[in-house]
Amino acid sequence: MSDTTILRENKPDYADFIEHWRSKYHRTFNLKDPADQATFYEGILEMARHIAYASQTVSVEVAVNNNGVSALSVGSVPKV
Repeated sequence: MSDTTILRENKPDYADFIEHWRSKYHRTFNLKDPADQATFYEGILEMARHIAYASQTVSVEVAVNNNGVSALSVGSVPKV
Protein backbone atom coordinates (compact mmCIF):
# COMPACT_ATOMS: atom_id res chain seq x y z
CA MET A 1 0.00 0.00 0.00
CA SER A 2 1.33 3.41 -0.96
CA ASP A 3 1.68 6.08 1.71
CA THR A 4 -0.73 8.21 -0.36
CA THR A 5 -3.55 5.62 -0.50
CA ILE A 6 -5.61 7.09 2.35
CA LEU A 7 -4.76 10.64 1.31
CA ARG A 8 -6.06 9.80 -2.18
CA GLU A 9 -9.41 8.80 -0.66
CA ASN A 10 -9.71 12.10 1.23
CA LYS A 11 -7.91 14.59 -1.01
CA PRO A 12 -7.10 13.12 -4.41
CA ASP A 13 -5.71 16.41 -5.74
CA TYR A 14 -3.13 16.48 -2.91
CA ALA A 15 -2.15 12.87 -3.61
CA ASP A 16 -1.77 13.67 -7.31
CA PHE A 17 0.43 16.67 -6.50
CA ILE A 18 2.66 14.64 -4.17
CA GLU A 19 3.07 11.76 -6.61
CA HIS A 20 3.86 14.17 -9.44
CA TRP A 21 6.31 16.11 -7.23
CA ARG A 22 8.07 12.91 -6.19
CA SER A 23 8.44 11.78 -9.79
CA LYS A 24 10.27 15.03 -10.60
CA TYR A 25 12.21 15.90 -7.43
CA HIS A 26 12.60 12.94 -5.08
CA ARG A 27 16.32 12.35 -5.71
CA THR A 28 19.80 13.58 -4.88
CA PHE A 29 20.92 16.81 -6.57
CA ASN A 30 24.44 17.69 -7.66
CA LEU A 31 24.47 21.38 -6.76
CA LYS A 32 27.73 21.96 -8.66
CA ASP A 33 25.60 21.57 -11.80
CA PRO A 34 23.64 24.79 -12.54
CA ALA A 35 20.75 22.82 -14.09
CA ASP A 36 20.46 20.61 -10.99
CA GLN A 37 20.68 23.72 -8.81
CA ALA A 38 17.74 25.27 -10.68
CA THR A 39 15.71 22.05 -10.49
CA PHE A 40 16.36 21.75 -6.74
CA TYR A 41 15.23 25.35 -6.22
CA GLU A 42 12.10 24.77 -8.31
CA GLY A 43 11.21 21.62 -6.36
CA ILE A 44 11.62 23.27 -2.98
CA LEU A 45 9.55 26.25 -4.14
CA GLU A 46 6.74 24.03 -5.46
CA MET A 47 6.59 22.05 -2.21
CA ALA A 48 6.72 25.21 -0.09
CA ARG A 49 3.81 26.64 -2.08
CA HIS A 50 1.80 23.45 -1.60
CA ILE A 51 2.53 23.30 2.14
CA ALA A 52 1.57 26.96 2.57
CA TYR A 53 -1.75 26.29 0.80
CA ALA A 54 -2.58 22.95 2.43
CA SER A 55 -1.49 23.50 6.05
CA GLN A 56 -2.85 25.19 9.17
CA THR A 57 0.55 25.68 10.80
CA VAL A 58 4.14 24.92 9.93
CA SER A 59 7.33 24.64 11.92
CA VAL A 60 10.72 25.01 10.25
CA GLU A 61 14.06 24.05 11.77
CA VAL A 62 17.58 24.40 10.44
CA ALA A 63 20.53 22.33 11.64
CA VAL A 64 23.90 24.04 11.31
CA ASN A 65 27.45 22.74 11.52
CA ASN A 66 30.85 24.40 11.13
CA ASN A 67 30.50 24.48 7.34
CA GLY A 68 26.95 25.81 7.11
CA VAL A 69 23.46 24.34 6.91
CA SER A 70 23.42 20.57 7.23
CA ALA A 71 19.66 19.93 7.35
CA LEU A 72 16.31 21.61 6.90
CA SER A 73 13.21 20.13 8.47
CA VAL A 74 9.62 21.20 7.85
CA GLY A 75 6.69 19.87 9.83
CA SER A 76 3.15 20.84 9.02
CA VAL A 77 -0.32 20.36 10.41
CA PRO A 78 -2.62 19.88 7.42
CA LYS A 79 -5.91 21.73 7.13
CA VAL A 80 -8.85 19.57 8.15
